[in-house]
Amino acid sequence: MNPNDETTVLERSRSTATRQSRRRFLQTVAVGSGVGLAGCLSRGAERDGQQGTAESEAISDLSFEGEDLVLTATEGFHGSELHVVDPTETVWAKTSTEHTTGKARIPLLDVDSFGDDNHYTPGTFQFVFNPRESESYTEHVELVPKISVIRVEQFGKETPLGFGRIAIAMQNSGTGPTWISDITYEGAPNYAANDEVSTNTFPSLHGIEKPTDAILQPQSSQTYLSRQVPLRFLSEEQDCSPEDFSMILVVSTPRSDLLRYKIEATKGGKPESVSLIDAYVCSDVQLTLHDEVA
Repeated sequence: MNPNDETTVLERSRSTATRQSRRRFLQTVAVGSGVGLAGCLSRGAERDGQQGTAESEAISDLSFEGEDLVLTATEGFHGSELHVVDPTETVWAKTSTEHTTGKARIPLLDVDSFGDDNHYTPGTFQFVFNPRESESYTEHVELVPKISVIRVEQFGKETPLGFGRIAIAMQNSGTGPTWISDITYEGAPNYAANDEVSTNTFPSLHGIEKPTDAILQPQSSQTYLSRQVPLRFLSEEQDCSPEDFSMILVVSTPRSDLLRYKIEATKGGKPESVSLIDAYVCSDVQLTLHDEVA
């Protein structure tokens, strides 16, 4: 499959409808605001193959809005043709900056699609202004997400007590967006929660209204719920007396290895029945998140 073929249409296996490939809308230009990206412009600007100054000459602002990167060019580059080259030296997008505002929108993610082109390759991107002219200008920008789990707690916004779910706060301290694909567990008291991570990158989470809700923008945090319910206890005797147990939290994202964290927990509170026979949850389960494990 040629990543530069703007007419290719991919068959999407999640539904009977055929969705447009990312390449069908690479030529769009739009304005907008979103999550700002600070400090990502490299010191390696080039003009005519020569190293430029430490300051960016062509890009005044980068932000993120949904699945897209929104670039604002400096005044001298308004109306410029723009090619975006990814870390594999492939032209990821072709567009132009708007004549009056200098803005251009570059799709980076396509959350509800499948295939190699639904998520950019993390690394250093080249933004080449006026690529067909002898005096083209290139800015280098690092786009690399860095996801970590920062907090876990019993989820209690559903009745009773989230039916045994854990609220998982995640942070993206990197320079590029990504999304959370799946969350599952190993060694949870509810054996049904100890499921394999989905091999599909499509978000498989609880409570999201649309796939793009799974996106975690750079320099931001968000709370997610797994479709699994690890804090559901299966026993005829509903007992929430203090009892320690542990499990492994497993998180998957596109284009990165699995994240694995140990959670230590202690039963507490009062038992509440759920809709399953011999299943109950405890009103006060204390959770402690430990460092990432191999």
